[in-house]
Amino acid sequence: MLSLLKADLYRLFKTKSYYIVGIILGLIGVLLSYLVGSFEGSDAVTNIELTELLYQIFMNSIVVMIIGIEASTFICLDFSSGYIKNIASSVKRKSIITISKFITLMIGILLYFIFMVLTTYVSGRIFIGTIAISNVSGLVKYLGMVYFLTIVIVGFVVLATSLFRSNTGSIVSLVLVIFLAALGYMAINRFFGIDLSSISPINNYGLLTPDNTDTWVKMILSGLGFLGVYLVGSSVLMEVKDIV
Repeated sequence: MLSLLKADLYRLFKTKSYYIVGIILGLIGVLLSYLVGSFEGSDAVTNIELTELLYQIFMNSIVVMIIGIEASTFICLDFSSGYIKNIASSVKRKSIITISKFITLMIGILLYFIFMVLTTYVSGRIFIGTIAISNVSGLVKYLGMVYFLTIVIVGFVVLATSLFRSNTGSIVSLVLVIFLAALGYMAINRFFGIDLSSISPINNYGLLTPDNTDTWVKMILSGLGFLGVYLVGSSVLMEVKDIV
């Protein structure tokens, strides 16, 4: 398992798209800081918090969609190159491949988050002038929640790649889930009287704010449930489907 994880990390950090996505994510923070700085003189700008800037970045689904696309590209590249097929013949259980990919993505995404925080803070100092960090604990907890929900959604991507073995199929699935999930939950609630929106990782990602901490425990529990389903489903598909 450890040798497989090392190999996956090596392949991730050799993938050009990983760095391209990192640059894009960093530029989002720079662009936001520039736009906020262009309103120099207002009280909101002179007292801007780093947490608020980061919330403006994560409040929509653009960042998680970009990260999800990169996760799909990374996994499907190994399918198309034949790497996973070669590895499958040398491991006792093919499900280990899924777990290794997921852990690799967790590490890669954590580095993305660190880079985004740094670029947002530095660019904020450049374009805005003063960036306050009055509640370090609150900032870390908020980023931890965003990271956790992002990882859960990436778990769905891992499941989609295990099912379709195609970058196009998994990306289309991700986009449909992000943009049409709300409609699906509304339909289920209307016809069956079941409200799934409150436990949906996608929905919770959009609702997450630095202040609504009273809902975080429910978000974590539901997120763990979805993540478990995604990883178990991915592992089963890896075991039963032929790798071509």
